[in-house]
Amino acid sequence: MFFTLPLFAEEPSRIETPELLPAPLLQISETEAFSRYVFLVDKEQRKLTVFERNGEKIKKVEEYPADIGKKGGNKTKRDDHKTPEGIYFLEKKLTQPKIPFSLYGALAFTTNYPNLFDQREHKTGSGIWLHAIPDTVPLTRGSRGCVVVRNEVIKKLEDYIKLGETPILIFDQVSYVTKDQHEQRRVQMNSFIEGWRNA
Repeated sequence: MFFTLPLFAEEPSRIETPELLPAPLLQISETEAFSRYVFLVDKEQRKLTVFERNGEKIKKVEEYPADIGKKGGNKTKRDDHKTPEGIYFLEKKLTQPKIPFSLYGALAFTTNYPNLFDQREHKTGSGIWLHAIPDTVPLTRGSRGCVVVRNEVIKKLEDYIKLGETPILIFDQVSYVTKDQHEQRRVQMNSFIEGWRNA
């Protein structure tokens, strides 16, 4: 004995969500002076995403929840508890006993905040890091301006970091576009740059 579905019955439709890519990050430099990976932080979504150079294009590798400063907005001065927005580089690796586990977890990476652009805008403060926290601490408590992830996450992120070369891009809000739109923008940007260079 066997059963068949009525002729009018259809399988449930499968709607695939198109892969989205960040509009601000069109391409990762192919020169040896930069890492093939880029960390992108979306403060509004509270997430850190790792992107990799894939020829002339980019592809998403990993995505993790992240904590940011207790107060919203762009960092402008010391002790404002805001996370800066801009392009920074991960410079030094810190571990115990240099950093207390209770505050920074197993691992931390310093950034070059304030960078040249921040200094020109007379922004103050220092000690903006990418670091972890113990599992007993909520990831939503808010930091003093750092980007914070879980211990197991920062250990994975370490594999993508080349000190002094890997950038961390921090935005208040990241807009995303489809792969086709992303490719169109990338081609337009390269065409504009090439035209400017030839001129």
